[in-house]
Amino acid sequence: MKKFFNIILSLILCACCMFSFSACDDKTVNKDNIINPRNETIKVGYIDYAPLNYMYKGKFTGFNTKLAISVFNTLGYNVDFVLVEPVDEDRRVVTEEDVFEALDKNEITCFWGALTDAVLNDTDKFYFSYNYMENSPCLVVDNGTSIDNISHFEGKTIAFGQSSSGEFYFNDFLSNIPDIDFIKCEKGQKSALHKANSPIEDVDCAIVDTLCAYYNLEKTSEYGNLVLNTANNPNAYQIGQKNYLRVAFKKDAVGEELKTLVNKTLEFFASTTKTVNNKTVSLLEYLAVGETYTLAELKDFIIKDFSSQN
Repeated sequence: MKKFFNIILSLILCACCMFSFSACDDKTVNKDNIINPRNETIKVGYIDYAPLNYMYKGKFTGFNTKLAISVFNTLGYNVDFVLVEPVDEDRRVVTEEDVFEALDKNEITCFWGALTDAVLNDTDKFYFSYNYMENSPCLVVDNGTSIDNISHFEGKTIAFGQSSSGEFYFNDFLSNIPDIDFIKCEKGQKSALHKANSPIEDVDCAIVDTLCAYYNLEKTSEYGNLVLNTANNPNAYQIGQKNYLRVAFKKDAVGEELKTLVNKTLEFFASTTKTVNNKTVSLLEYLAVGETYTLAELKDFIIKDFSSQN
């Protein structure tokens, strides 16, 4: 693997010298010598979110984790991961403001976490990489239950994580339905799944990110009563909102340079293939090998064509 990425490194650095490094001889990203890719460490902000950044059997892993390491190692950086936490100690979930403050105080160099563009989207505060993965909200219900259309939400109680894409979807599309109720979970999306799964909570369904749902419903035994709303009826109501993951950078000269480098590396990973078990996959998909589910594979959510985002 090290030899494999060393080959990629030489190709990426050659390409980067043509469009980004202003002083390629001393391998600096900008004229002020702020970052030296050979010596510096990128501090990557994240939140605890399986299957993207999480601990498994004492090892910090996940698709985001592996992708961030691969991209920055390819560009010549070391990587340290920094957990981003709420600035307000009374709040349990990370918001856009927490990410901004961590970047502004230089606690992190970028944020490569699991907050989608529904939550992290202020272009006045951040530079953003390409969208590299879809992670849209979905509806989770009790097994045997099906919500066939939007009118079936009437009289229901819905749980979702505070400041999540589920909360934004509820506010935009469901909040005016007659006799609908909701529980905003201050502990986040897993708490919403717990409430929907609990036999003593009067909660009919939960809105959570798709990757959160797949991982927790397929990889854990905590939510045995829950399924995707379409599991028993493929024509059941689906949430149509599309949300994506991307990397957030500080809005300054260094952040802009890093964004360009990361985008070029993502393009390279998406267009370069590798054979795995007699199947040809992109390097992006290769990094997702092992993060699989019964209902879907993580690689199915990866974006491989960035041409529309240029």
